[in-house]
Amino acid sequence: MNIPAKPALCRLTVLFALLSMCSLPAVAGEWEYRWSTDFKHKFDNRLTAKLEIEYRYASSLEGNFYRHTDVGLERKCSPSFAMSLNLRKIVEQAKGLAFWEDRPYVNGTFKWNWGNMEFSDRNRFECRSFSTGESNWRYRNSLKITFLPRERTAVQIVPFVIDEVFYDLSRGEFNRNRLYLGLESLSQKDLNWEVSYLMQNSKAPSQWKEVNALVTRLHIRF
Repeated sequence: MNIPAKPALCRLTVLFALLSMCSLPAVAGEWEYRWSTDFKHKFDNRLTAKLEIEYRYASSLEGNFYRHTDVGLERKCSPSFAMSLNLRKIVEQAKGLAFWEDRPYVNGTFKWNWGNMEFSDRNRFECRSFSTGESNWRYRNSLKITFLPRERTAVQIVPFVIDEVFYDLSRGEFNRNRLYLGLESLSQKDLNWEVSYLMQNSKAPSQWKEVNALVTRLHIRF
């Protein structure tokens, strides 16, 4: 759905987002580099298959300490709503020990436009089964705002902001938040990319732990 917005309000919103990106304080905490590549194939106008591979590296860049492979099917139920069913296999190394996790999950994503801003509200319920024998349920909500150009051009690089919250359903608490500020390309039909800064805060036993990351993503369609 499209909701007309006053040009002045759109300009103020974009200005606020840009100022927020420029005024981020120097942050302490750990640094990571995260990169992922996803492959999508459309069977028709409603059904899409997806394969995603992601690696995460510590600030020392001494080998990967996290890897996941994600496969799923997405069905577009309407122009503004889609659902997907996925399975994610995770391998993570910490303190010389490797851990495995199987994570089936379901997504429900709403999309709409307001002026030159595109909104995407993704709701995810996931079941996490660990190699230690433990398991739990978690809800994740991710809201993405993309600032679209007023006119289409041959090369389209647009800013976006994402805020994602994590709620542990087994413990009944919010335990993680992720904030992304970045740029993405929209100009190519089969190949696009994203680059962003990520600030993540996770709840630890005694305090909140902060991680900062450079994130790059490659999207391939065939």
